[in-house]
Amino acid sequence: MAELEKQLGGLARAPSGRLRVTVPSGFSEETGDLFPRFLRLHPDVRLQVLEEDRLVDLIGEGVDAALRGAGSAEPGVVSVRLMDAPLRLY
Repeated sequence: MAELEKQLGGLARAPSGRLRVTVPSGFSEETGDLFPRFLRLHPDVRLQVLEEDRLVDLIGEGVDAALRGAGSAEPGVVSVRLMDAPLRLY
């Protein structure tokens, strides 16, 4: 039991380390205060935002998460709706 508690004990710590997130170019402007708010809640996380206009190979390129437009998740990828963003033409 002590060994199990030792192994699971680290799971209760606050998130820390590097978090790599990919977003489409210009999308970070649409997120408002999403990233700053996240960093205020988790000050031990070092956020790296990659702006890419392609579907990034998350595992192959060492990316932890991707913010993408609706309907663009590959099979086997868990997707969660975070927000509605208006479609704009510039």
